Amino acid sequence: MGIRDGGGHVPDARAAGDLAVGGGHERDAAHGDLPVRGRDAHECPAVGRLEQPAEGHPITLDDHGVRLDVPVGEGAEPAAVQQAAEWIAAAQSPLLVIGSGAFYADAGSAVARFLALTDITAVTPIWDRGIVDSPTPQFLGVIGAASGEPRLLADSDLCVLLGARTDYRVGYAQPTALRSGARLIRVDVDAQELARGAAADLAILGNPASVVAAWSRLWEAHGYARHSAWLAVAQQRAAEFRARWRDVPAAPPLTGQH
Repeated sequence: MGIRDGGGHVPDARAAGDLAVGGGHERDAAHGDLPVRGRDAHECPAVGRLEQPAEGHPITLDDHGVRLDVPVGEGAEPAAVQQAAEWIAAAQSPLLVIGSGAFYADAGSAVARFLALTDITAVTPIWDRGIVDSPTPQFLGVIGAASGEPRLLADSDLCVLLGARTDYRVGYAQPTALRSGARLIRVDVDAQELARGAAADLAILGNPASVVAAWSRLWEAHGYARHSAWLAVAQQRAAEFRARWRDVPAAPPLTGQH
């Protein structure tokens, strides 16, 4: 069990049970009916089955520290994971918002690998626990701070919330905060989180680390193009935004005299 910022719980994935799709909503075999709806009152098209490795199942890591033994189905419904990868690849200006849910899923290595493969622009909501622990050109800091932020969210045609909440820091993921016609993907291990706030065009109930690792495998298998052009624009905007603090002349030395 993990404690999510703000007092909410991130349960062990096994607590979510097997979700059976039907009747206009998804049914949680352990906890009763759980309505999860898509944007514009459409039903969520991609909430899948959670599976866990058996006790004693060996863990194999690649050279990047990403698990190789995790099947796509453990993280979420394979079709949903693939659909998300296709949307990310097809987007012109995607933005990956990495929240505390990714931290509690220990998704650091998987996310680092995905960023290097895709050149997707990434940020973290202020106050969330971060997972980028080394200089990473694709990671452009925090959003949602009172001091402002570079114009990224408003110009992104695809927003991917990876273990991040749809609160004020992302404009509640409402159409007014996103580019017109932008798609929203949400990934979370907690089914209750997916049912809160803005409904997604594609919602994936699964472990963020497993889902991102699966995206990387699909990216390599299909040879998708990198998002380097949009990343360059985003980096320039971030640099210009921070210049107001970076380029301020140094204050005169303190002498103790008044």
